[in-house]
Amino acid sequence: MATTMATQTQVHVFEVVPSLDVIAKVLLMDEGAVLDFLKDSKRAPKSKNHQIDLSKFNSAWKKLNTLENELKPISDKDLSVELHEALIALPRRLMLDPGFWVWLSLFPLREYVLARWAGGNEATEDAQFARFHCTASVGSIGQTNASARLYWASEIVFGESGSYKEVSSVIGIQDLHKTLFSNKISLDAKLLLATARTLSTDYREKVAREVIKMLGVIRPTTMFSSLSDADLQILLSDLKKRAEVLFPGKAKSVGGTSNMPTNTDKSKKNNSAI
Repeated sequence: MATTMATQTQVHVFEVVPSLDVIAKVLLMDEGAVLDFLKDSKRAPKSKNHQIDLSKFNSAWKKLNTLENELKPISDKDLSVELHEALIALPRRLMLDPGFWVWLSLFPLREYVLARWAGGNEATEDAQFARFHCTASVGSIGQTNASARLYWASEIVFGESGSYKEVSSVIGIQDLHKTLFSNKISLDAKLLLATARTLSTDYREKVAREVIKMLGVIRPTTMFSSLSDADLQILLSDLKKRAEVLFPGKAKSVGGTSNMPTNTDKSKKNNSAI
C-alpha cells in the first residue's frame, strides 16, 4: 500500500489486502506501521497493483461537510455515486473482497469515515469500529463498512437500471439500507432495488421490517428472477399493504435536499478481469 501524488489528483496504489483478524491491531496505526505488521501476515497479495484516483470523491465529501468534521446522512446518496465512479473500472473480484474495503476505509478514506461516523474523532465505540470493519459475507458486504456501503448502493442501482436515479431509494434512508443489506434479499440485485423502491415511498420502519420478513418467508418457494418487473412490483405492493394493516400509522419523514447534482446518464464501464 503506497500513495503517490499526481498533479491535482490523489492516486492510491492498492497492493495488498489486510486480513480481517488484524483490524483491531491496526486501527490506530499509521500506514507504515501496518505495512511492517503485514510482513508477518500469512496472507499474500491477491493481485497486481490497482491505481485508484479518489480526488473527485474527496472534493465532493469536503464540500458536503457543512458541519465541522461531521457529515450528515443526506450526503450518502451523492457520495455513493462519486465513489462508484471512482472504483467502477476495478475488477469485480476486488469489489467482493472485504479486505479491500477495510484497507480503503482505514487509509485513503479514513478522514471521510471519521467525519461521517465519528464526528471527526478516532473511532473507539463498537458502532464506529464497524464502519472500518467489513463482513466476509458476500450478501452483506455492503451493510456497515463506510466505503463498501456507498459503493454497493450505486452498483446495485446502476447495474439494474443503467443510471443513478434511484440510489437514494437504496441508501437515502439509513434504517432501510441497514435492513436490506442484513437480509438475504441483498443477494438478488433486482429484488433489492424493487424492494427499496417500494418501501422508501411513505417509509415506515415497522412496515419495512415486516415486508422484508414476509419476503424471507416466501423466498424459498418463489422464483423472483422469473417475475416481470410489473409482477414483482404487484407482489411487493401487496406485501406492503398487508404490513400496513398490521402497523397502521403515518409515514416517517426522511431524506433532505442534496447540495450536489446526481449523475444519471453516464455509461458504465465493464469491470476488468484479474
